[in-house]
Amino acid sequence: MANRGGTDIRAQLALLPQVAEEFGRSLDGFEVTVFIAPLDAEVLADLAQAGVNRVVFSVGERDWAAAKDLVTEISAVAGRAGLAFDGADS
Repeated sequence: MANRGGTDIRAQLALLPQVAEEFGRSLDGFEVTVFIAPLDAEVLADLAQAGVNRVVFSVGERDWAAAKDLVTEISAVAGRAGLAFDGADS
């Protein structure tokens, strides 16, 4: 489900069961991913509470040291939000 800027993700997620039923789909194992969320602990905690399973960040075009610093910052913000951080693919 696309979540474009300004869209209330809670409202969108509330529609999922109805949409799944209309298409004869199960939500078993269904996960929600948000791409390029703000690097803000409060926002991340709210997304998790709303039912988001995964958030993907982009380090963009940075040199290795700057990218590594950003990954460290992402990990710290995720920790403040009470979330697990898996930077294995970074």
